[in-house]
Amino acid sequence: MLDKAYMVLYVVSMSVLALCILFILIRAIRGPRLTDRIVCSNMAGTVVIMIIAILSQWIGEAYLADICIIYAAVSFVAVVVLYKVYTNKYRRIDIKTLKVIPGAKAKIENDNREIITRRKKYKRRNAQKRSEKRVRSKYKSGMER
Repeated sequence: MLDKAYMVLYVVSMSVLALCILFILIRAIRGPRLTDRIVCSNMAGTVVIMIIAILSQWIGEAYLADICIIYAAVSFVAVVVLYKVYTNKYRRIDIKTLKVIPGAKAKIENDNREIITRRKKYKRRNAQKRSEKRVRSKYKSGMER
């Protein structure tokens, strides 16, 4: 009787976790921001760890718990690497490297100039759109009278 109850518990929990992975994958695909996708990859790793742990108890094999711990470490490292790659943290140059690498300071200043000009263009474009919107709204309000 108790074995049957455990079997039902294992099957139900594995089914719920499989459904969770499906929802996580959907969220990772639909996620509007990159951070959503990184968090989804971390959640998927955690759910897979839970599935392996439940499978370890269900089958009765202790080595699967060791695999769980190894997978947790690998999943953590993978999320950290994804974060570093996508946020370009590895490209940050400090003052000491500026002295070592010739032309690095000029490169950084050039990049900063490009960023500032992009921001100015963006502000100009938005200001132009706002003014066009105001003109359209005044035109519409004049037509209604």
